[in-house]
Amino acid sequence: MVASLAPAPDPAVQLATQRFLHEGHFLRHLRKMKRTYSARSSALLSHLNTLGYCARVNGLSVLLNLPDGAQDIPIAREAWQHGLAPSPLSAWYTGGDATPAGLLLGIADAQNERTYQACERLDQLIRKQLAR
Repeated sequence: MVASLAPAPDPAVQLATQRFLHEGHFLRHLRKMKRTYSARSSALLSHLNTLGYCARVNGLSVLLNLPDGAQDIPIAREAWQHGLAPSPLSAWYTGGDATPAGLLLGIADAQNERTYQACERLDQLIRKQLAR
């Protein structure tokens, strides 16, 4: 049994949503966002590749594989202090010595100049951590 604790939306909202969908506005929005996110992920991949990293698109994020010896959790913690919000990949694994180190980077809010600056800062943090 499924229960809803919220009341149904007002009929005006329901009618507006029906019209929005029926007139194709939602599909246009989805196509526009697909182009936008594709461009953002391509820009992020380009910046990371230029810096010598291996990365791939993973939905609305980019998965950055870190070099051998890099620890993703300390890098992510330090990145957060600089206004970046990568998610450490190793946090999703339990046990074992061969836990891959990587960072999940969101693209939903990525803008070209900020993306370049964020990649440069992340590169500095990774190199700093590897030098320890």
